[in-house]
Amino acid sequence: MAYVNGATQHEPSPSVMAAVVSSDNDQLASVQPERLQKIRELLSEPFDPGEIKWRVTATSTQQTKHGPQKRGQLVAYADQRAYTDRLNEVFGEWGWTRNYDVQVAQNFERRAPGDKKQTAVSAKVVVVSRVTIHGLGSHTGVGEEWADDENAATRAEAQAFKRACACFGLGRYLYDLDKAWMDLDQYNRPVHTPNLPDWALPGYAQREAQRQAQRQAVPNQRIEPRSSLVRDELLAKIRRFFGLVQR
Repeated sequence: MAYVNGATQHEPSPSVMAAVVSSDNDQLASVQPERLQKIRELLSEPFDPGEIKWRVTATSTQQTKHGPQKRGQLVAYADQRAYTDRLNEVFGEWGWTRNYDVQVAQNFERRAPGDKKQTAVSAKVVVVSRVTIHGLGSHTGVGEEWADDENAATRAEAQAFKRACACFGLGRYLYDLDKAWMDLDQYNRPVHTPNLPDWALPGYAQREAQRQAQRQAVPNQRIEPRSSLVRDELLAKIRRFFGLVQR
């Protein structure tokens, strides 16, 4: 399947794909280095913090003074809509395409979901996604999910697409975020979510954080000189008072 701006297209023939790749290579050589650097910066810019979600990938239970507390290891991710929005912003809706190749791999042995002591033979849905940016080239990514998951195809598709985008630098920084352990509620949801480091914030969010820090620092800087001035004025009045009394 091939998607352009969300619409399904027929899979192009190998000869057509070869012509496209050759054309892309020629166009890439003609792109100015300044333009390539700007594209690299736009793609590597972190997503808006509101786009970042956290997935629990592992759990453990710790004993506390209030009893056992379940904790989870959180990994940051962004929905694939954030990736498509960024590609549309940088290249336009018709400036890039994505193709999917879906297969089912059989005879995988795994632990049974209901009984960890038992094993079962299952299948995996494997998706290969090719993302092509016209004039720049293509990258591929692979996603997989157990076939007994009712959303296996959707999950594998999103995983493959985002991995292909990461090869262009889009969303790549999410792999560099540290995993964090947080307390979980009774529904295995994190009670709190981790704060993103400054380097994982987009430029405008970093600038806003700096302005807020400056606004908080300026009043504190103004209070000290004013306090010193009031103190000096009070001491001067006291000296004048005692001077009058002594007379």
